Amino acid sequence: MSLFGYFIVGRSSEPLERLPSIQRLCAESQHEGIRPATVVGRRADGLWQQVQTFDGDEFDLAQLVADTDAPAMSIYVVESEFGVIDARTPAGTTWSGYLNPETAVRAYDAAEPPAPADSTAEQAVAWAAQAGKTATQAEVAAALCTRVGPFGEGVGLLMHALGFRFGDQLLSD
Repeated sequence: MSLFGYFIVGRSSEPLERLPSIQRLCAESQHEGIRPATVVGRRADGLWQQVQTFDGDEFDLAQLVADTDAPAMSIYVVESEFGVIDARTPAGTTWSGYLNPETAVRAYDAAEPPAPADSTAEQAVAWAAQAGKTATQAEVAAALCTRVGPFGEGVGLLMHALGFRFGDQLLSD
């Protein structure tokens, strides 16, 4: 079985899935054949949360940043192989790229990454600093080249490289 869906990172005192941007992701789909998202878990690192969904379509990350007034990131995972990353801050800092960019481009005909892995990692480190996290460019660059995996292992590696320490257990209300 392949993993399709989002990993969404944001900071909030309430569960992220209660915010309008994620509720919309779970209620609507813009494309035929793509189901609305289903939240399958939430991990926490203080007020920082990582929500995982199955399925979902066209998540509005800018709305999540507005909802939380904090940096946020989404990673859309395709077939456990690669992830499309979008990260933003309230100050307007953005970065984007792929987890496992070589496979994304070679096997899935995705567009070329917006920047080489080292440059993307530099942008990611700056984003992490605005989120109050400490990251090193070399660790982030290595994590960006990792396959997502059937359980999101590559996402976990990237989150760790960015300074997040999400718990191992999925939280529920």
